[in-house]
Amino acid sequence: MKFHSLKEESAHRLIMMKLTLSVHLIWILLSSAEALKCYHKSWEPSWEDPTSCASPDEQCAGIAADSDMMTLPSMHIKVGNCTAPSLCSAIERQISFTYGSSRVATSGYCCNTDGCNNRNVKVSDVQTRNGLQCFTCSGPQDTVCDTIVQCVGIQNRCFKSIMSMQGKTGPVLGCVSANLCEGNIEGERSLFSMPVQILSAPQCCGTSLCNSAPTFRLSVVPVLLGLVALSAN
Repeated sequence: MKFHSLKEESAHRLIMMKLTLSVHLIWILLSSAEALKCYHKSWEPSWEDPTSCASPDEQCAGIAADSDMMTLPSMHIKVGNCTAPSLCSAIERQISFTYGSSRVATSGYCCNTDGCNNRNVKVSDVQTRNGLQCFTCSGPQDTVCDTIVQCVGIQNRCFKSIMSMQGKTGPVLGCVSANLCEGNIEGERSLFSMPVQILSAPQCCGTSLCNSAPTFRLSVVPVLLGLVALSAN
């Protein structure tokens, strides 16, 4: 009996040693995992070689944006960067908005192989009117924001919000896709390195001219358009 007990104890120790060794081996492999190499933000037609992310936990991400400034030629822009996986659900949405005379649509994705974030992505239409009309601001000095704008593509909500950028605060009104009302712009803001602060959650509604706003005496800042414009300077 004693012999069997010693034999069982020895076998148990051997199993524990193997298990401990396996755990340590897994830990070593995880700890030594290399960070992905991703393409980083570029507004130029040609991109530089991908570089390593700061953390092995980060993924590669990319966003494509189409903009129609109405008075300027249309633009197609691609950017890339490393991002936390927690932001991917926000980045991977197709969003679209109209503010003043500017229309912008974006589409993004996350991926987890080296250099995977330079692909071409289809962006939603920013040309075809869909029948919805919303109030917007005609320009940075507009203190009434009662200009009527035609919504396009997947823009199926009117919205109004208060945002701040670069120390300036003001109202933002216009057309927007519903998925931007349901979430936040944290993923896009992070990827575009935007110094944007949302001071009030977007108020969205689904009927024409439902987003009327009182007179503002603050300088209006086209924050959403800044997603494309700021880093292009």
